[in-house]
Amino acid sequence: MTHAHAYRTRLDWTGTTGAGYRGYSRAHRVEALVADDGPRTGPQPLDLSADPAFRGDPERLNPEQLLLAAASSCQLLSFLALAARRHVDVVGYRDDASGELDVSAQPPAFTGIRLAPRIEVAPGTSREEVLALVAEAHHGCYIANSLAVPVQVEADVVEVDRAAASGPADVLRPDPAWSDVSVELDDRPGELGRFAAVLGAAGISLEGGGVFGGAAGRSVAHFLVADGPAAREALERAGFGPVSVEHPVLTRLDQSRPGTLAELTARLGTEGANIRTQYSDHDGRLVLLVDRPDSAR
Repeated sequence: MTHAHAYRTRLDWTGTTGAGYRGYSRAHRVEALVADDGPRTGPQPLDLSADPAFRGDPERLNPEQLLLAAASSCQLLSFLALAARRHVDVVGYRDDASGELDVSAQPPAFTGIRLAPRIEVAPGTSREEVLALVAEAHHGCYIANSLAVPVQVEADVVEVDRAAASGPADVLRPDPAWSDVSVELDDRPGELGRFAAVLGAAGISLEGGGVFGGAAGRSVAHFLVADGPAAREALERAGFGPVSVEHPVLTRLDQSRPGTLAELTARLGTEGANIRTQYSDHDGRLVLLVDRPDSAR
């Protein structure tokens, strides 16, 4: 039985080629469409162009770069999934991908793609196990398996003891990529379900959080989302509110060493940072709301 995932994109270009090869614009826009729900757009559109060697705009990404990025991203995601399932603690990953396009070939094509990830792992992690996961991830990478061009992966594995290097509080910083969305809920059955349904209908995933007791028979929901403004708009449109959105500070405690939470909170206290809310996300990170985020760095 075939199990397939469908994907859709839409590309738009306007201009004129009437002036010849040198005269037309290479600028165009690509957006991803929700495959099972008609023309509604999904992620942020990409403004693209051609390689500057082909008279493109150097300020925009080009298809050749996107090909490298797709191969690199797929390898990362495949690897992280395996590492998480095997309980291998990976704490950092940087890939300097490269590729070469032979325009003299018939037909012109990439001759190869090289991925060179530098993988940071917690102290005591087996280098051999990490490299085995890299190979397994490459074997299961959807993009690499779909390309005619060979994809080579040359990984470097480095142990990093971030807690020892910086201290538990120093790794905390406001993360602009994430938002904590909070709102008081009425004390009645189904209210949390309605809250979650509103965000789900808006395409917003809840990445962690919880509901905490409040005053006057109302509880306060705190949840981590990628798009705080969109979550607030959806909730207020559905009658929730007022909705508060702020960037939390995130860190990952060393679960193998007792007392790290005590060290972290004591350090924040000496720096004048008052912790108002604390919970964990689905990736095992500690999520904190503090009254002075700049002091929790």
